[in-house]
Amino acid sequence: MYSISNTRIFRSCSLGVVLWLICPALSLASEPGIFRAFTDHISMQITKDVYDFSEAQACTEWFYRKLRKPPFVKPEVERTSIRAIDGGSEEHRCAGQYPDGIDSARERFSQTQSTLSVSLTFYQFALLADKNDDEEYDAVELEDVLESVGVVFRVNEQHLPQLTQKFDSVRQTTQIEVLTDGMQQLFQKGYRLTEFDQGQMNRITSGNPTP
Repeated sequence: MYSISNTRIFRSCSLGVVLWLICPALSLASEPGIFRAFTDHISMQITKDVYDFSEAQACTEWFYRKLRKPPFVKPEVERTSIRAIDGGSEEHRCAGQYPDGIDSARERFSQTQSTLSVSLTFYQFALLADKNDDEEYDAVELEDVLESVGVVFRVNEQHLPQLTQKFDSVRQTTQIEVLTDGMQQLFQKGYRLTEFDQGQMNRITSGNPTP
């Protein structure tokens, strides 16, 4: 019985060694939770980007309305209302944030629009890379998602910081072509956007990032 047990242990260990030698990534590259942590990182940034974009849009529209308004006429006392007070606070806010006027507001609007677009596209990219929609990156998916955006895949490394740093870098420089090229590489490997992915995108764009 002892010899049989030893034989089984040897065979089991030998099989494990062979699998490790053939494909070490399968045994070492799995990082449970990396998909959720990565998409959460992007989702939090999208929330901030939406706020910045909305604020810049509101002030840009306010400056346009101001340019089209007739000369200011002081309202009669009885016409004073809360709405007028709200308008005053909006004027104070927008004029304070954009002392150079409409040009600086338009520049901010364009900038926030671009960064929001990159963040949303990166979120879509992260969903695409989860090929079977199990909300996890297995070893193959993790390698593919890293290499598609030019990050060297190395066994035994923690890859979440690499992914989040890549996202932050691409967003700050608005290099959306990095994402479009990366998505094209994933498409060539058989990855596809699914109904589940579209549902997740709908949630994030509607302001409800959590299921």
